Amino acid sequence: MKFNKRQIIKIVFLIVLISSVAMLLWSMRPIQKTISFSNAGVQVEPELNQNTSTASKNAESMQNINETLKNEKREFEDFSDLRRKFPDGVRLLSLKDSDLPAAAKEALQKKFDNLHQYGNLSADKVTNEFQNLDKFRGMLGKNEKLAFQPLDAQYFVPSDLKLTGKYYSGTHDESDGYNSYYRLYEGSDGRKIEVNEMYLNPKNNTVVDVFSESLNKTISEKPMTWQAVPTENGTLYSADFIQDGKMFSVSSMSLSESEMQNVVSNIVKNAN
Repeated sequence: MKFNKRQIIKIVFLIVLISSVAMLLWSMRPIQKTISFSNAGVQVEPELNQNTSTASKNAESMQNINETLKNEKREFEDFSDLRRKFPDGVRLLSLKDSDLPAAAKEALQKKFDNLHQYGNLSADKVTNEFQNLDKFRGMLGKNEKLAFQPLDAQYFVPSDLKLTGKYYSGTHDESDGYNSYYRLYEGSDGRKIEVNEMYLNPKNNTVVDVFSESLNKTISEKPMTWQAVPTENGTLYSADFIQDGKMFSVSSMSLSESEMQNVVSNIVKNAN
């Protein structure tokens, strides 16, 4: 079966959702992988965690799609018209209204069914949250240029948690820098917060699809995908949403639900 370029891009985006905890089609959990599409093309960060058979299968699928892209003439669809139509970089739609292939829609529908049944997309399985932390900690002293101003940690990170890791990814422009930035904050008591910001850069005509079926919670008047996954160390909470032209993916470990909601609320209120 041969897909057109728009379908290939959407399938790549779908794999991110399935292989990451990220939700919707916007929430590719950039912590592990970031995709940005525009008239400049598609860039995919390599999967950092390949310890599970699921990740291996996803990596194989990603490789197959990348091979398909290589066989093309590298003339990617121009998204400038789409960005003009959606100037904030976000297109809200329902799954039935998307032009994804039937198999992709079926896979996404299963994720959304899980979200309503379990309260998470993964049917109570921990996926990519808080993985590869040693790698991120090892990059703490590395400083790269960013294409945007990340939200100051003082507005949302509890004062007893300290920055212990970070990671730059996504589309990179020599003059502007990277468009995605991950940060890890940890406390001496085992509490952790990780947050990834991805800039929906108008310069790259970036547009992401947000499926209405994925929006299951509202905090500070911001619709989002909210997940709770039970673990041996307590409930792992995560939230994915778009605010002020940036896509946020936030996860917490050993924080109460109210504490995590407060973190997310502070991001929404201050990311303006």
